[in-house]
Amino acid sequence: MDLSFSPSVMASTSSSSELPDGTALVPSPDPLVHVAFNQHGMHFVATTVCDFYVFSCHPLESVMRRRGSDGCTFKVTSAQLLTRSQLAVATRRPSAVSGAVDGHVIDFWNGMCKPKDARTNTVRCPCGAVGGFRLRGDHMLVAGEGTATLFDGVHWEKEVTTGPNPLGLCAMEEPNGPATLVYALPLPEAGSVQVRRRGRAGSVSVRAHGSAVACLALSGDGRLLATAGTRGTLVRIFSTPDGTKLQEVCTENT
Repeated sequence: MDLSFSPSVMASTSSSSELPDGTALVPSPDPLVHVAFNQHGMHFVATTVCDFYVFSCHPLESVMRRRGSDGCTFKVTSAQLLTRSQLAVATRRPSAVSGAVDGHVIDFWNGMCKPKDARTNTVRCPCGAVGGFRLRGDHMLVAGEGTATLFDGVHWEKEVTTGPNPLGLCAMEEPNGPATLVYALPLPEAGSVQVRRRGRAGSVSVRAHGSAVACLALSGDGRLLATAGTRGTLVRIFSTPDGTKLQEVCTENT
């Protein structure tokens, strides 16, 4: 799907407009800050600094939206979609005390509830600013400024050291229930990735690139890890059980 709809679907106008095929667009006065698909690619969430909108892909239409009140002080930084009506939204909340550190929280929303009850839970991030996070099943993986935290629901389960992670890199899959949960995070050593499995001690270390890791992703079954570095054009694919490199692709030739 072409996601070049900003500022069309997230139209920066005060009134609704339409695509040539008649699809209604959602007006928003703020720029788009983040887009994420749900696990099956049937829906996606688009966020501005104060609002979020959930869309279906086929047909392309709005199925849920929440708009911040005028003068809202929180800032949405990212969001993740579990189902068409269940999502989590990361926000930065400025401290009321001068010089104090801003608060970073993740709010859980359920669009099937009445508006006043739609925000069902709030988790305060223990690892500073939320660089990125992932939802799978009942689990959430949050990448912070130097560590990442795995949650079971809204309950803390495990903290992992990642070293500096300015891009908020993290990946997580749960192919067949909680016992099969696998997740990937950067290591403190530049260019390296750690693959972990819930309930197992230790991790598999993958020396992926000579430069810092720019992107990482897991296959849906959790058996493969794909990475790209900040230098060069190679995408490398590794086996998650043992870290063996299986393939590399030069993106200049694709």
